[in-house]
Amino acid sequence: MTRARTSLVLHSIPKTPRGRGQAAHQDNVHPQQRHDRRHQRRAGLPARHARRVRRRAHAPGGARRQADRRDHGRQGLPGQQARPHLRGLRFRPEVPEVQFVGGAPVHPVVCRGRGAPVPARLVEDLGTSVHAGRPRRNRRAPPDDLQADRGPWIGVGRGRLRDREGGGMNTNDYFAFLRERYAILLRRRAGESWPWTDDPVLQAWRFTNVRREDDRTTIAFRETVRDPLRDDPHVLLATIAWRWFNLIETGEILQPFLMSREAWNRPQVEWILKSRHDAGERIFTGAFMVNSEQHRPKLPAILDYIDWCYTHLDPEEVRRECQSKEVMFHRIKAIPRQGEFSAYQVVVDLQYTHYLEGAPDLNTFTVAGPGCARGLGYVVHDRPDAFRYQSRRDQRVMLEHMRDLLAASRDPERWPTDWPPFILSDIENGLCEFAKYRSAQGGKRQKRRYPPPAA
Repeated sequence: MTRARTSLVLHSIPKTPRGRGQAAHQDNVHPQQRHDRRHQRRAGLPARHARRVRRRAHAPGGARRQADRRDHGRQGLPGQQARPHLRGLRFRPEVPEVQFVGGAPVHPVVCRGRGAPVPARLVEDLGTSVHAGRPRRNRRAPPDDLQADRGPWIGVGRGRLRDREGGGMNTNDYFAFLRERYAILLRRRAGESWPWTDDPVLQAWRFTNVRREDDRTTIAFRETVRDPLRDDPHVLLATIAWRWFNLIETGEILQPFLMSREAWNRPQVEWILKSRHDAGERIFTGAFMVNSEQHRPKLPAILDYIDWCYTHLDPEEVRRECQSKEVMFHRIKAIPRQGEFSAYQVVVDLQYTHYLEGAPDLNTFTVAGPGCARGLGYVVHDRPDAFRYQSRRDQRVMLEHMRDLLAASRDPERWPTDWPPFILSDIENGLCEFAKYRSAQGGKRQKRRYPPPAA
């Protein structure tokens, strides 16, 4: 009885006439496709996107994900955004209201799914030249003569704006901070009593030294590992392993195990460090993030990465192939779980060894981290969000600015000639500390206070 009723219902559905027109296929459209088209019409998406949705509706899972990623790039949506055609309303271009930040009108310009505050004067001056969208990969900056007329490039969200009123860099505050911070170091070494400065910010908070070679952690690494192995090819592996922990107490434990390839003893190192960790003592640095795979203890994972380096890296081969800082940086960054910041710190150490002491790009290549990008934003545009350190284009622009700062440091009025001269990595390090200094001047609490020494 049930089977007959079901057959009767199925045969009662009228057949759709065959044809290539939209009316002929109206009843055969999948419900999901109707849902997609309805959202596309509301979001104002183009018709060709609807065709891609129809192709995607019947595609297997892998092909569907590939189509989603392809559409992400065409629409400028974030790569992790799933099914953008179902959420088109979130990314619909709108005309936002004018906001006021510090008394100045600010227009939040939507840059393909991401908003960025843009000064109203730039919107009025540039008009349609505001590029609200992710630039294509083959899009290049204008020629030098054209860029000089329009001013420097600054990054805003995923788009780019040209600041026509952007003049030269404000280097006075930056070099004044560097001079005062280095003078504090000289006064401490001379045995003068605290306070060593009249600057309230430098009195209250901790700042690393202007030159990285003057920091306590670098001095410990230099005296125990780097200088003894300066002309030994094994200094490469020892530097990578030491900087992964980057802590003086841990470095004292690792030192006898890092002096040669044969001295490395993974089980003994792991037992000693695990005992210290179980006792509540630190074994990793707090200066930068050291991560392992998700849901895996950090110590065994880091030791596995060091074992990988001992197994897969040939120091002699690396020395022959990596004659410049840039090539060495990309080679170190290819090591598992080596980020850009930590890889560049290894490269800076290798500048003082036979690996890179004669590198042709010693003062022409550097990598700006997040702190350096904020500090350079203060110097160039007087705001910390002017540059994005993840952007390759901003990295090129920041590199040019840092080269200019290095050239400006040769002026005796900015940096005395009887003090050690800067190299490009010192400029990058100083910009990171300058960002903290300007942030503290604005009233923001910093990570570590400087306690006055006991009388």
